[in-house]
Amino acid sequence: MVQGTPGSITKQGWLIQFCFDSDDGGEYLDYYAAHRMTDDSHVRLHADGREEPLPAIETMFLTSEDPAEARRLAEANEERNRAVLESLAAKGFDMMTINMALGALVERRRSVPTAAPPTRDNR
Repeated sequence: MVQGTPGSITKQGWLIQFCFDSDDGGEYLDYYAAHRMTDDSHVRLHADGREEPLPAIETMFLTSEDPAEARRLAEANEERNRAVLESLAAKGFDMMTINMALGALVERRRSVPTAAPPTRDNR
């Protein structure tokens, strides 16, 4: 495997995307594991055996009964997931899981203008 070149394993409902790379701390393996029956995980395994958790798509988040606070929390979660998707794409992890696809749809929905609701004047 060439350093920085991504690969993947698909088996029994799992999609595991991985790449080998290095930085000032040495060589490492990054992987993103997804299965529809559990939360995604994103981990860096260092050559010295250390495991470093990395951000993964979050499908559940705290909300509020206050509509303004609920909206703020939802937008913060969407922004976080968008940043995770960008970091995964930068590693070449481009095989979409359901969570990744939903995260992409949320971002797409936010960027596509919606038509104004019908009124008497624009029917």
